[in-house]
Amino acid sequence: MLLNRLPTILLLLIFLPGYAQLECPTLITPLNGATDVRLDAIISWTEVQGVNGYLLSISTRPGINDILDNEMVGAVTSYTLASGLPPQTTIYVTISPFYFNQAVNTCPPQTFTTIPVSDPPDCTQLNSPANGAIDVSRTPTLEWDYAYGASGYFISAGSTPGGNDYLDMEDAGNTTRYTITSPLPAETAVYVRITPYNSLGTSSGCTETFFTTRSSRPVPACTLLLAPADGDTNVPLTTRVNWEEVPEASGYIVSMGYTPGISDILDNAVYYSPSASVLDFLPNSTIYVTITPFNEAGEATGCITESFATSAGCGPYTDPVTGVMVNLNPQLDIPDTVGVCGKQPLRLIQDPIPGYSYAWYSITGTGVELLSEAPDFSIEETGSYLLEVTDTVDLETPPLVCTGSQSIEVVFTDVPELTAVNFSETPAGITIDFTVNGTGDYTFAINAPGGPFTPSTSFTVPEQDSYTLYIKEDLACGIIPFDLNPIAFPAFFTPNGDGINDLWKPLIIGASQPELLNVTIFDRYGKLLIRMDALHPGWNGEFNGSPLVPSDYWYRAVFEDGTERKGHFSLRR
Repeated sequence: MLLNRLPTILLLLIFLPGYAQLECPTLITPLNGATDVRLDAIISWTEVQGVNGYLLSISTRPGINDILDNEMVGAVTSYTLASGLPPQTTIYVTISPFYFNQAVNTCPPQTFTTIPVSDPPDCTQLNSPANGAIDVSRTPTLEWDYAYGASGYFISAGSTPGGNDYLDMEDAGNTTRYTITSPLPAETAVYVRITPYNSLGTSSGCTETFFTTRSSRPVPACTLLLAPADGDTNVPLTTRVNWEEVPEASGYIVSMGYTPGISDILDNAVYYSPSASVLDFLPNSTIYVTITPFNEAGEATGCITESFATSAGCGPYTDPVTGVMVNLNPQLDIPDTVGVCGKQPLRLIQDPIPGYSYAWYSITGTGVELLSEAPDFSIEETGSYLLEVTDTVDLETPPLVCTGSQSIEVVFTDVPELTAVNFSETPAGITIDFTVNGTGDYTFAINAPGGPFTPSTSFTVPEQDSYTLYIKEDLACGIIPFDLNPIAFPAFFTPNGDGINDLWKPLIIGASQPELLNVTIFDRYGKLLIRMDALHPGWNGEFNGSPLVPSDYWYRAVFEDGTERKGHFSLRR
């Protein structure tokens, strides 16, 4: 077989536009393998060009991220642990580049060993609240600086200097912040001491600081329903409940049910704004609501129960005269799950119905948020949404307000990107290995648009002139074909003597491909630089023994079947 029948051909990722080749950062401080590293060392690393950020993991054992677990630290090149490093320990540091348009490839860990400690830790003191601060929350979060050599901190707090009637050597562990959960007395000076410790003992003589808590807030007053108001009728079955805001309140406890005293809709639900999320009520029912404002001083007392009645006319119900099921609520014909291929905005309502009003909400773990009241609202992010459509029907006085709603799960998937293809000759035929980027759930087939499809990214197929890879994404993208050509002309080469891409010539796989007769290479002005036959090892970027400058060069390849291929490539140094 001629030398141009190479055993493998790799269409490298760097040949494709928009790809950033993975490069792993290298530790600068401490160096990989360093010993006797200080416990407050700044961890820094080399910069990776074009990176969007770095994922940082720090651990005391390989694969167990017990100090820092895959933290996104941004596009910086250094990081300092707020609570320091453990002494006399091998530290494993994994720094992986993050790109918005690529899957994360985890880099190998690098290590260093910390210095042992021989004494109890240094002192530290409270820096938040600041010494002498006033009007401090009665449940403050205390923060202090790392004490060198500390493995933990004891906190004492009292109403007098040196006192401990609020906290008595409370062990905060290896952290530099602590939240007092039991409210401190109002308008009181609080004296705080932070005592660092490690296995050799505790620090001594540390400075005490103090702050003064704010005045006590009164117990909030009760509130009243706003919308629906007490006594309202024909309330839509899907509605949001609002009440008067109480300035002194931190939040509201809401009980709601279809029978007085029974909370079968909301049972002591806590809201931090004067509004309950969109709720679905039964038709022709009376809803009983009790709202109790609260703050850190306590709950409002004597709050009354109010009520409103839901509409009976929208249905669905059976007409007593005709026996026909009636449903005046707008009907929505939208799938529960909608997939979108690519990043284009999704517009679900193409032809809004005149007279209907529309409301779009996002559904999150904390509740429901109104996004838009325009029917042509465009969804641009993956997530859970609620569409509420309302129609006013003049069958009763006052008119009925009939509402239909639909929960929709929107998933944006990526158009698959073929980033690498590798051909190799085997006794069974041609083996094709490939790499695909994208967030979709992809399956693959070769030369078979109807499948069967498999998740495997390696196929062994009979030898032929060309191949088509079919990538299937069931949710939105469907089946996308990619032509695979076992004849490739490298996009660039780097004749720098490092043994990688030092020579340029066409790469051909498979006996069924036409034989290469010759290749001629020209510079940008049409000057002939070299003519190579099929046995030539490849062009080294020289002319008459002298290296040529980095630039684009042009080729013309002639095959035995009379076909020609023309194009250009880059010489890089």
